[in-house]
Amino acid sequence: VQLPGEQIEHEVSCIWATHDFTNDLGATRVVKGSHRWPRQRQPSFSESIGAEMPKGSVVIYAGHTLHGAGANMTEDWVRTTSLLFT
Repeated sequence: VQLPGEQIEHEVSCIWATHDFTNDLGATRVVKGSHRWPRQRQPSFSESIGAEMPKGSVVIYAGHTLHGAGANMTEDWVRTTSLLFT
């Protein structure tokens, strides 16, 4: 994807849920639309959303999309399968 005045996107990432992803388990947080922001733009926590999804689902996002792990508020382990395509 090439945006006007921006560099070409070179990566696409995928995260497969190997179990149900919930915010309590620390679902990956994604900042929707952040791949179009200027690099110096910093998000607030409220701009991020948890990628909650049932086991077997996948979230796909552009490499420049801001994302990170949520806080695991349980005693359970979180396991994922992540792929990066460049």
